Amino acid sequence: MAAARYIRFAFAALPELCADAPAGRCRVIDVRIIEAIDAAIAERKPKKVGRETKFLCQAHEDTNPSARWNPDKLVWCCDTCGAAGGAIDLAHRLGIDVLDSTTGCTVAELAAAKALPVDFLQALGVSDAKSRGGPCVLIPWSDAAGETFAVHKRLRLTGEPRFVWRTGDKMREPYNLSALGEARRVGYMLFVEGESDVWTLAHAAIPALGIPGASSFKGEWAKHAEGIARVFVWQEPGQGGETFVNKISAAIPDVRVLVGTDEIKDANALWLDAGADVPVFRERLRQLLDAARSAAEIRAEAQSAEAQEAFDLAKDLLEDPLLLQRIERAIVAQGYAGDTKPAMIVYNALTSRLLERPINLALVAPSGAGKNATVDAPLALMPPTAYHLEKAGSARALIYNDADYEHRVVIVSETDSLPQD
Repeated sequence: MAAARYIRFAFAALPELCADAPAGRCRVIDVRIIEAIDAAIAERKPKKVGRETKFLCQAHEDTNPSARWNPDKLVWCCDTCGAAGGAIDLAHRLGIDVLDSTTGCTVAELAAAKALPVDFLQALGVSDAKSRGGPCVLIPWSDAAGETFAVHKRLRLTGEPRFVWRTGDKMREPYNLSALGEARRVGYMLFVEGESDVWTLAHAAIPALGIPGASSFKGEWAKHAEGIARVFVWQEPGQGGETFVNKISAAIPDVRVLVGTDEIKDANALWLDAGADVPVFRERLRQLLDAARSAAEIRAEAQSAEAQEAFDLAKDLLEDPLLLQRIERAIVAQGYAGDTKPAMIVYNALTSRLLERPINLALVAPSGAGKNATVDAPLALMPPTAYHLEKAGSARALIYNDADYEHRVVIVSETDSLPQD
């Protein structure tokens, strides 16, 4: 299939892919770029619809897959934001390097870069192979029974794409499940991003599970932490590291967070900084583990600080006995005309989101009576975290949406979006 796609791509007349090619010639792309696109889409909630694959659009903040990738025509488009283009455009948007696709990677080169013994990696099943004529490294993934269910290909040491899955494979369990027995014996385990950090820790006899991709963790994987006294997650710098911790701590609230730095961003960076010396590495890691704090504690502190900051900002309003009158004047000052009672009722319903029993409210009026204005005016006084707006969707849209609804008002614009029962 991949070869057929490569041939079609090389010779088909696709104007959107050939804009920067010489006249009369179509631009040729390495098949690994197509494989990388498939791999990237696999991380964006893919859903097969006929011969196309729907996925989370990278051109806007998408929560329900609204973009479509056609692997036969090698084009994509988004039904929501209207963005569209060919494979080259999609590759750029997904952060895939379409210029440097000829470099390869071998086990020896990978071992040297990570300062790990070649024979150690080979003992883990890591092996050399070819990917469309270029060298690559095969990394087998096994289930709890030791059966290989997927193979991750490393195509290069740096640049993108670095990884693709073997055709037909996907990540359905964390990497290195064989470490769970040792983790329960010693009483601790780490979650880290990627295989190379797992190898580094394993070389120092430290059990770890690998989750490549900050947002790839699945809630059901929390079962692997059962029976292990102390579970840690390594937070790498940046937004990706925060996402990684948030995903894991949502499923394992008492997980302890080990925070990396710009200089020592991950376990392998610590290994290199320790001179690839096992005793030195273990001692420095022990210090980091001792300093790790629970995600619940960190979250509580952050929420407390945020709450205090919000209270300080709102103190004058909270102590004003005429607060509702000030709110009403603020609504009118936005240009709201007519009876303010409906808008004030909406405002009170919005603030009730923090109560044990929030107010449920339905605005029923003829078309053109101003229902939208009645909601929009008080809504403008609320922070974005106070509500979730569902403009239109099926009756099950909220069920399949991955948005966080805690302490948020759900505003449904159209009654067609509500379940009839």
